Amino acid sequence: MFGRSVRAMLVVTVAQAFSPLAMAFCRSTTDCKSDECKKDKDECPAEGIPIRWSSPSISFSVNQNLSAKYDQQQTRDVIIRSFQAWVNVICPKQNSKGETLCSNNDCKTPLRFKELPNNNAPGRPWPGIACERSEYNQTLANVNAIFFNDNTFVYKDADNTLARTKTYKNSITGDIFDADIEVNTSQIILSVEEDSNKALSQDEDGRPIYDLQSILTHEIGHFLGLAHSQRSDATMFFSYNPNQRDLTDDDIEGICTIYRPGTNDFRDFTPRNGFSGDCPESATSSPVNASCAYAGTDATVMASPWRWSWWGPVAGLLTLGALVRLRSRSLTS
Repeated sequence: MFGRSVRAMLVVTVAQAFSPLAMAFCRSTTDCKSDECKKDKDECPAEGIPIRWSSPSISFSVNQNLSAKYDQQQTRDVIIRSFQAWVNVICPKQNSKGETLCSNNDCKTPLRFKELPNNNAPGRPWPGIACERSEYNQTLANVNAIFFNDNTFVYKDADNTLARTKTYKNSITGDIFDADIEVNTSQIILSVEEDSNKALSQDEDGRPIYDLQSILTHEIGHFLGLAHSQRSDATMFFSYNPNQRDLTDDDIEGICTIYRPGTNDFRDFTPRNGFSGDCPESATSSPVNASCAYAGTDATVMASPWRWSWWGPVAGLLTLGALVRLRSRSLTS
């Protein structure tokens, strides 16, 4: 069922279990097409322009339905903690590639997040947004959506896909215009526990349970422009483990390289063309075409003139199945 790609990943995983520090962080690019893109010596995307948000002030919005399978408040708290992991970063003076990241005593990442709509006043119910699909609209208002798919997660090898992050960006500048995170609550079972030590690893029928905070922390890395890391200890490693809540030095170097301390380009948190929590019928959405190792097609906005390429670089997705089960056994035995 998993084919050659997973067997190849398994070989890499076993090798890296003995050398987790062998590779550095990778950045997503405008031209990386799934696992078919050319890689450099560090196994990072070698084609295209690295992507990033043009401002470190970024909004996100959560679908009002969340998942009917889990406590709403606990789920919302997980989402906030997952974003907070990327905000509470103190950057090193220099990364492992020799680039200066911080030249003064204020080495905190400039990233700031804001949830929209922003009307969560005391005593007022949480509004959420109505839209629950990934899309980017060139002319109408937009939203960077987080949504849960309880029924129709239909991507290839969906049984072994935890979540998908899809980015829309400018093909010339690499600026991210929009990003959406979809969590597979159709085929997988999640834990929304605040204390990871309280989370069960399997249910009473022996089915695996996956930590939502680990999944979302990883996906937010893709949301911000990071690709999969080859380091098995990193949050951005390409397959799931329950310890991905906490960023490692590799993840920190990556995010601080993209959004360096001292960045003063703070802007309004409003999404491109304005904010709307609805899904406009005229918005453009890309077709679904995923593989077991990556998220499906994400969209690259072609600049000057405007047109669309539906085969831009993939964002990110965590994989499970036989690979995860084998890795879990090897870690506990």
